[in-house]
Amino acid sequence: RIARTVTSRLENIGASAIILEDQRRPKKCGHLPGKEIISRDEYIKRLTTVLNVRKDLYVIARTDAHDLQEGISRVQDYARAGADAVMVEGLDSYESIKLVRESIPSDVSMVVNLISGGKMDPISLDELDSLGVNLVIYSTPCLFAAHSAVDNAIRKLKENNGVLEGDEFGVSLSESNKILVSNLISECSK
Repeated sequence: RIARTVTSRLENIGASAIILEDQRRPKKCGHLPGKEIISRDEYIKRLTTVLNVRKDLYVIARTDAHDLQEGISRVQDYARAGADAVMVEGLDSYESIKLVRESIPSDVSMVVNLISGGKMDPISLDELDSLGVNLVIYSTPCLFAAHSAVDNAIRKLKENNGVLEGDEFGVSLSESNKILVSNLISECSK
């Protein structure tokens, strides 16, 4: 089923990369406790299936292993299976990043996922680059900003007894349309 999804759906609609996780459902944020992962053999079977049917898709093999040594061991196997990049989710220190980088082949990219308030203290792109990280995922900054904006808008709506007036709710309809059209034109002209 995953092979069909990769080839007939994702690549055909223009996806250029996929992150394939080893987490069991129901999935949780990688920076939270209580995650379960599938067996290494089951994951490698899925990974190999995807690698064998992809055309040009860049495959990132992610592990949510409970400890760093297990994570390193898993991504080493995932790299040997042919993943383009590997990711140990929830890294918590410069040293852990360094250990992962040193344990995988230089031709396999290393991916790090950073979340505000997650396990990793703030770290710059320059520092990540010096540690050998090739790709950084910032999966939540816009989502967290949206949560805050929605919460503030609902609070203001309640305070105003449901009256929508002024610019206290963010941008106006015309400003929203300008942003959307501008971004659409920008994307289409690439």
